[in-house]
Amino acid sequence: MSDPIEDMQVKMAFLEKNLMDLDGVVRELYDRIEGLERDLASVRSTVEEQQLEGGLAANKPPHY
Repeated sequence: MSDPIEDMQVKMAFLEKNLMDLDGVVRELYDRIEGLERDLASVRSTVEEQQLEGGLAANKPPHY
């Protein structure tokens, strides 16, 4: 027969490892989201600047 305390210790160790793994995933996703938010802000700024300069239609490539 297995010891109930030992079983609980094994389960606790497993849960602690899973918690640490999930924490790493959450931190990585948070960093990626922050980067995407910075990229989005940059794109918005560029679009706003182009709209102030006469819109996107004024910047058509020469083949149009």
